[in-house]
Amino acid sequence: MLSHMKELIQNSCRMEEMKITRKIPGERLQNALQKQVVQPSIDPDAYFGPVRTPMLNKIFARNRTRYNKRTSSALWTSPMSNPKKGTSKFFELQSVKYGSKS
Repeated sequence: MLSHMKELIQNSCRMEEMKITRKIPGERLQNALQKQVVQPSIDPDAYFGPVRTPMLNKIFARNRTRYNKRTSSALWTSPMSNPKKGTSKFFELQSVKYGSKS
């Protein structure tokens, strides 16, 4: 009798878990979301308050009449612009560590 009651309790717990994790069909979910957008249950302005316009002069305190010119940050003398045949440092270190295999 006691084991039967335990089984019933476990089954009811499983049923509760299944109710929670069950997915809502796509069409019903879409309809519910559309209803929330069209007819919201709360007024966001009443909940969050009115949105104030930001004071940009306080956010961007430095007022300049002239700004620095933007320049290219490219490194034009990089090895990729003038490639040379070389060896990898990795293989160089491997030959020192394990002895030369050539």
